[in-house]
Amino acid sequence: MRTYRITLTRIFSVTPQADSVEKILAASIVCQAVEDLQKFHCAHHKLGQMLYQEVSNWITSNDCSLPYSFLNLCQALDLVPDRLRGELLAGDSSATVHTRIKNSKNN
Repeated sequence: MRTYRITLTRIFSVTPQADSVEKILAASIVCQAVEDLQKFHCAHHKLGQMLYQEVSNWITSNDCSLPYSFLNLCQALDLVPDRLRGELLAGDSSATVHTRIKNSKNN
């Protein structure tokens, strides 16, 4: 089972500045995707399987026409999309993913 421990309090260990609201939203969406990947990875019911597939499709999509696409959020957080995709879909440790997202807020 994949285990991710990414939370906003860990990503933003200091009080966010007013100009980082967009980054907080972007990080929140990525965090929710990570949680959904974990929660529904081994789902046995149809709804869970559908949710897992939806999140996987969102992460692997190269469509950047929507404001909250994976690619656009990675850009907002100064993350390398392919690298993050690999970590999320391969089930790498949460520490690696957490570090990338946390570091992105400082830029």
